[in-house]
Formats: sequence, structure tokens, C-alpha cells
Amino acid sequence: MLTLSLFAVLACAFLVSLRRQWRGTSLRHPPGPWAIPAIGNLLHFPLSKDSPWRKLLKWKYEFGKMTYLHGFGNSVVVLNDIDTCNDLLVKDGHVWTDRPVFTMGGELMGVDRSTVFMSNTPTWRYHRKLTDIAFNANVVKEYCGAQEDIAALMAQSITTHPEGFIEHLRLATGRIIMSVTYGISPQLAEEDYIRHAEDTLMLLTETLVPGAYLVDAIPSLKYLPEHLPFKTFHDKAREGRAMSEKLVFPPYHQVKKEMAAGEAPHSLVKQLLSLPHADTQSDSADAAFEDAVIWAAGSMYGAGVETTYSTVLNCILAMTMYPEVQRRAQLELDSVVGDKLPSIENQHETPYLNALLQELLRWHPALPLGIPHRSSKDVVYQGFFLPKNTIAIANVWAITREEDPDFSPEEFAPERFLPRPSGFVPQDPFTYAFGFGRRICPGKALAANSIYILVAYLVHNFSYHLPRNVDGVEEAIHPTWRSSLTSFPNPFKCRIVPRSEERMSMINQRASSARMAK
Repeated sequence: MLTLSLFAVLACAFLVSLRRQWRGTSLRHPPGPWAIPAIGNLLHFPLSKDSPWRKLLKWKYEFGKMTYLHGFGNSVVVLNDIDTCNDLLVKDGHVWTDRPVFTMGGELMGVDRSTVFMSNTPTWRYHRKLTDIAFNANVVKEYCGAQEDIAALMAQSITTHPEGFIEHLRLATGRIIMSVTYGISPQLAEEDYIRHAEDTLMLLTETLVPGAYLVDAIPSLKYLPEHLPFKTFHDKAREGRAMSEKLVFPPYHQVKKEMAAGEAPHSLVKQLLSLPHADTQSDSADAAFEDAVIWAAGSMYGAGVETTYSTVLNCILAMTMYPEVQRRAQLELDSVVGDKLPSIENQHETPYLNALLQELLRWHPALPLGIPHRSSKDVVYQGFFLPKNTIAIANVWAITREEDPDFSPEEFAPERFLPRPSGFVPQDPFTYAFGFGRRICPGKALAANSIYILVAYLVHNFSYHLPRNVDGVEEAIHPTWRSSLTSFPNPFKCRIVPRSEERMSMINQRASSARMAK
């Protein structure tokens, strides 16, 4: 019986694919890997465990600005340069605002309730309106003090337990989002929320990488009986849905409780719940508003933490591997702030540190393939036909590897973003690291401030050295990165040494004040 069911599913997928290919025979698709007649070439897409961005970069050199894949009723185009991404996802952004229908992560796990992964619906536009209000330029400034407090807490933890620097960075990035989103104090953020949030995010992001689950390529598989060999993804889906609901509901209700008692600190949720619309007399409008606030706020963790964490961890890795970059950044900060602690306001005085941040985003981007878009109608671009519902993948990795006359793409060199004799100006990573068009991250300004202050504290207050073996000899680091929707360095070792007792004393004072604050 199971064999017959599987045969029926595959037969239906074959017929759908055949129909779609017949429909477009008079039009030319972009080039791509060789295809099997009526089945397509989608199975060529590299699996998530194999760092798919590296193979897609090779395809860029073989097929050009766009690589096209199709099969089982699906159409995918990989956009391999910044101009193509801007033409389609920005200039023609109204067509490409939808998200793919993730059967596993979306329909089965419920990730499509998140603002980040929701398709272009009135509900999504409502979510986006709320987050745009919450993260406008003036509001973001109000969070600078909290971000600097958390940077001091991170530095204090590294001073006490330098070998646990990876965990300290994770905690700091999570604290910033929890503080900004819900007004949660560092102590509660550490104990009640962040560890569960990390586990949830790890599970969910693994489901959203192209090729991670066959049910995304063949959605009909979801109807197969829930026993072996298909029971695993059903169990995983139920687990993910339960974990995501546990992530978003408790902190939201905590803010409502504190607001009722008049004790809620400033936060995104408090700000949104204080909007006039929250007082509407319509029950249905109230429910829609509350649901929008819950999921818009819940989306901030995944949207904000991963890029920040990846970039800051890459900073420690780069400082260790490239001591000359470390020294130059330290000299600049020493000249600007002396033995004081850095602040977000120093950004305008630190051109080399700003270039360092750009290079960190470029060297190994947190989202090497971005988050896919989906078209709402047929598109003809540069003579190529892209059918409605085509999934567009912005190949951010390929953008970061574009040719530079002065520096190798694999070389870590902040100098590439400073004025140079050749006059060449590379693409600013802040224009592609946070998404494109109408799907650009609404918290981009907040994330930029978080990255700046965490990196500034790390550079200004510590020195980084290669690890030593049992004989006391330094050993080179050979880094690897996680292969998933979000990519960050796999665990590595280094030696971290405080640069100044005076600075450590100031860090302790600020960290103590932050711990005492609500």
C-alpha cells in the first residue's frame, strides 16, 4: 500500500512538471545544469550539508548571472550578482515580495506565521508596518544604552571565563534582542528564554535550507501515512511548532502583565501595545492586532540574533588569524576613546573599525544564500522567462566573491573598504547582508549598532592569540563554518587576554550597574 501511495505521488509530480514545461516551451529559461526530460534538474541543487553556496558559485562561472533549476512543479532561479539582485528584488520588488511555500518549515512547523517567512499578504503588510514603526531611526537610538550595557556584560564574562567566549557571544546577542523586544533584564534573559530560543532557532533554520527536506520539493509527501520511513519529518514538524509557540507567547504575556501593573520597561512590544489601535472596540481587530504583535516580536530573535552572532564570532576568528588587522583596529580605538569604554556614538570617528565591520560581513556572510523570494507573476528579464511562483535565491556568497583588482576575495582585508590608489570601490556589504527590496530586515539599523558596539568592546579591551598545544607551541587555526540557512564559524580555540586593568575595572562597574537595572 505504501509503495502504491508513493508511486501515485511521484506520478502526480511528474505530470505537473510535464505540464509546466510544456506551457513554457516557446520561451527560453536561463541556463542551468543538464535536465532529465519531464523531470527537470532540481535534484542537482546541492544539499544543505555540503555548503551549497560554494557549488552555486561554481555554477555562476559556468552559467552566468542566473542559474535556473526546475522539477516536480518547482522553478528556482539563483541570482549571482548584485545588479541582477537589485533589478529583480529591488527595482521589481513588488513582484518578488512573496516567500516560498516551505511545506516543512512553514505549513507543518508554522514558521510562516513569522514576519520573516510570511508571504506577501495583508497580514504580512500589517506586521511590516508595525516593525517599521518600532525600528525607525529615532526609536533605535533609545536602545543604545542597553546595547552598551550588554556589551559590558559580555566583556566581563570573557574576562572571567575566556575559554567560554562562544557562549558569551551567544548570550550577549540574545540578550540584546530580548531586551529590545520585550524589555527582559539580562538575568531573566539568561535563565528563562535564550537557551530555549537558541534550540528553537537551530531546529527551525535547519528546515529552511533548500534541499533539507524532500517534502519541500514534493509537497504531496505530507499526505503519506505517518509511519516509517516518513514518520521522522512529521515528528520533527510537531516538535518545531511546539517550540516556536513556547518561544513567542510567554515573553509577550509577561510584557502585558508588567504593563497592567505599570512596571513594564521600554520595549518593542510595549511600544506596539501602546499604539492607539490597541484600544479598538472590535474583537476581531483586537485579535488580529495581538496576533500581529506576538509574531512580529517573535520574529525579531531569528532575524536579529543570527547575523549579529555570526559577524561578531567571525571578528574573534579574524582577530586571531590576522594580528596586523587586530593591531590597527586597536590603535584607532585607543586614539579615539583612550582608556574609556567605546560607545555607539564613536562610529563616526572610527573609519578603520567601520571598514572592519564591512569586511566581517563580506568575508563569510551570515546568510550566504539570503532568504528566498517568490514571484507573484510571470517575469521576462533580459530575454529569459521566469514563470509565476519562481523561487529566487540571492547568491550573497557570489556577490562577496566578485573580482577586486587589489585584493583576493578570500583575503581578509578591511583596507578594501577604505579609499585606495586604484579608485576601485567595492559593493558595501550593508547593501546585501540584510536582504533586498521590500524584504530587507526592518531591524537593520538596530543590528548595525549591535555589531558595532560588540566588536568595539572586543577589539578595544582584549588581545587575541593563536592557541598553544601541550608543548606550548602556537597552532594555526583552520576554520570551518556551519552549513545551514545561517552560517557561522564552528567552534575553535584561541587565547584571549585583557589589555588593561583600568578598562577591566570600568567594564566591571558598568556590568554591575546593568545587572542591577530592571
